[in-house]
Amino acid sequence: MKDNNQPLYRSVIHNTTYENYGYVYTHMSMGKDTVIVPERLKNHAFYFGESGTVDIEYKEDGIRKSVRIRQGDVIIRRAGMLCGFRAIEDTVVSELVFPKTSKTSTLLVEGLLMRLENFVSYKSGDVNSAYLIDDINFKLYVDALDKGTMVETDSAPCERMFTILEGTGIVAYKYRESPINKGETFVVPRGRAYRLTATERMKLVVSEIIET
Repeated sequence: MKDNNQPLYRSVIHNTTYENYGYVYTHMSMGKDTVIVPERLKNHAFYFGESGTVDIEYKEDGIRKSVRIRQGDVIIRRAGMLCGFRAIEDTVVSELVFPKTSKTSTLLVEGLLMRLENFVSYKSGDVNSAYLIDDINFKLYVDALDKGTMVETDSAPCERMFTILEGTGIVAYKYRESPINKGETFVVPRGRAYRLTATERMKLVVSEIIET
């Protein structure tokens, strides 16, 4: 996943991983000094910094504003707002556009810069979860895995994509085990078996795409 999002100088690459039911999940790779002219959002949008640093520039109540996003930062912009980007360095940002009717958690505060890993705390010897979006066809949540904790399935009931926020782990998929580290993303197609083991305390953001 990471190899498909290598930023190019003053260029933007859009890699859309999901588009259905009013949800559009895109990874935007922006090389240093890339500028995306502000556009008006038709729906609400959730921005998550995967790597690098970018300024999100927007207009609110007639006043131009800017907020700096780094790895792990998240912010929500409401529908109808003008919103653009200016990459300070090579940057990858996840953009999740979602319907106004989405069932979102009260943990998400519009316009407030937040850290995803702060939404959930560790639970000794177990997995702890905090749901940010919990709809029939799309779920977004943050998991905290204690050291040595394992998450596995013989047949994933939906497509899952997760990005590591902190810590390290081992992913077992297709009879291979691979290390996964902070900032890296992994996608598991529907119906495939996988196992994720935390080699140290680990937090990750997970999206589930549920076809009905």
